[in-house]
Amino acid sequence: MVRQGQKKKILLFLCGAVLGAVTFFVLFPLSSLDPTNLSYVRGGYVERDIIQHYAGWNFYRNEPLSFPLGISRNMSYPEGASVVYSDSIPLFAVLFRLAEPLLPVQFQYFGLFVFCSYLLQGGFSALLLSLFLDNPFSVLTGTIPFLFSPILAERAFRHTSLTAHWLILAALYAYFSAKREKRRHPGLWILLAVITPLIHTYFLPMVYAIRLADLIDNENRKTRLRSAAGLLLCLMLSVFSLFSVGAFSTGSSGSSFGYGYFSMNVNAIFNPVSASGIRWSRILPPLPQGFGTYEGFNYLGFGMLIGFFSISIHLLFRFKKEKPLRYAASHPGLLFVCAALTAFAVSTTVIANNSAFIRIPLPQKLYELCSTFRSSGRMFWPVYYLVFLFTVVYLEHRFSAKSLGNAVLLLITCVQLFDLSPAIAEKHGSFSHNMPQFEILTDSPFFRENADSYSHISDPGTSPFRGLYIALWASENGMTTDFPFLARYDAERHLAEAEKTKEFLLNGQIDPDTIYLFSLEDESVFHDIAYFINGEGVRCGQVAGDFFFIAPENGRLIIPETDESLILYEDIPLIVADYSDDIWDHGVLMSQPGTITFLNNAFTHSFFDGATELYCDGETYRILRVWEDPGYVMVDVEVPDGHILTGKELTTDRRPS
Repeated sequence: MVRQGQKKKILLFLCGAVLGAVTFFVLFPLSSLDPTNLSYVRGGYVERDIIQHYAGWNFYRNEPLSFPLGISRNMSYPEGASVVYSDSIPLFAVLFRLAEPLLPVQFQYFGLFVFCSYLLQGGFSALLLSLFLDNPFSVLTGTIPFLFSPILAERAFRHTSLTAHWLILAALYAYFSAKREKRRHPGLWILLAVITPLIHTYFLPMVYAIRLADLIDNENRKTRLRSAAGLLLCLMLSVFSLFSVGAFSTGSSGSSFGYGYFSMNVNAIFNPVSASGIRWSRILPPLPQGFGTYEGFNYLGFGMLIGFFSISIHLLFRFKKEKPLRYAASHPGLLFVCAALTAFAVSTTVIANNSAFIRIPLPQKLYELCSTFRSSGRMFWPVYYLVFLFTVVYLEHRFSAKSLGNAVLLLITCVQLFDLSPAIAEKHGSFSHNMPQFEILTDSPFFRENADSYSHISDPGTSPFRGLYIALWASENGMTTDFPFLARYDAERHLAEAEKTKEFLLNGQIDPDTIYLFSLEDESVFHDIAYFINGEGVRCGQVAGDFFFIAPENGRLIIPETDESLILYEDIPLIVADYSDDIWDHGVLMSQPGTITFLNNAFTHSFFDGATELYCDGETYRILRVWEDPGYVMVDVEVPDGHILTGKELTTDRRPS
């Protein structure tokens, strides 16, 4: 039999979940739930990360099942990689891989995952508040700010797996339930230990920090040893979950840099500025952000800010009567982990607005360890939700004696929603006017007509080019690729393999089933190879404005005449390097505007070795001197101002047009 108290909790959980569903549809259109709707996915919703998530799933869904699960050999080829590193939500990736025979050709589960996250956010928010509030209306009213949490909405469909904030709320519920009701939840802790790493590893330190607080605050000497054993069991289960989806089975690795850059700004809780560019406040102005602190977006919302700071001032003036330290002393573990998470979020580089005013150097090994969770600003999220909890509960209790508690909660909630209303409108509207960035690639006849011509796409370049669009094209056409599009990958191994591929090509060898693509940043690498390899059996050129290619003809290469973006190697023009710094302006030396610069490669030398004249727009300019600087070829031209040559197609008497 289910007891009355349990029935009430189940009902509150379900009501909270319904509110979560309503919130989802306020923020996002119904079309976002359609698993065959790829427009916002392939278009790179807000930013391009969702392309990475989808490409990882697309590679994996076509893999034969094996253990560990979650590994695709077709990405980061030939070693392969786990969907853990493409942030493709391993839990859903594996579940839907098992259902692959039933799925349509085009299928994504990101809308379903965000929808489930909002359901569970509402359910666990209601459960958490029910530990402190008796009135169901107060509980459900207080749930609304948790559902319209700016940090939750900001991640939705941008970093999809990071919308599972319910994991934090579930851990807080288990902690406070033990504290207030003396009810332990070993099953919930075990469930969190298993599921959390299957969603996103960034939630692991947050959940385990709360689990540690639970061990410190809610156990006595007799039970602490047993609880510590339970914590160890949970850790082992989390490690096994990661192992089961291949997190330790491939060369993908954690980051060895970034801590102190993607941190939390001192102004974060009242700065309504995030990476998405959405206007998060109708009331507060945007503040500056330095370094990568946009990743530490933790805006509370104006309603929560008013409530929290009003309570703080009230407690300060009524310190002796309210005795807040007595309450704090009963939660030493929670206070400790909150302080630790906040300190880690702010990092050893303390940034206020756009200035770093404290820098604490770390030993290299410790710095690399901290960089495992380089976007440290996210670690404030448990503290963030504790601020929400404290504000809602204190306001309701403070005014309940005068029957004003519900009214105050309702007022704060309305202020919160009014403040966030521009973001709510932008989030919903972004699905209707999202730009289809990926079509830049797929609309090119060259890529479309050669989709079946090759089985592998290789990246011989050396720039940190993640190649999301290339990976997506490969995943949708059954190809393999070594392009480093993952969130975490072994950069050293990739660069070593790229050097081998480069030497392979420079030796006149080429794989007949491989097309080699270079980013614009690797233009010199492309030219150094193409100058020697372009010819019979091999075609080189530029396509879609963003890529250079080297392709074996192999009887299958198609050079479509309708592709206006395609420029074959022999037709690629010489153009001044678009380089600017303190002394150069778009490739022109400011102190001597007759000096222009070009990238230093075999292609450039084919124009200037022995050249005496430069031609542009029917005009002839005498070449006075050709010299070199690392990475560049400098050319002194008899011209009043070299800016008239920038962006123009040039040639010389060595390579007449």
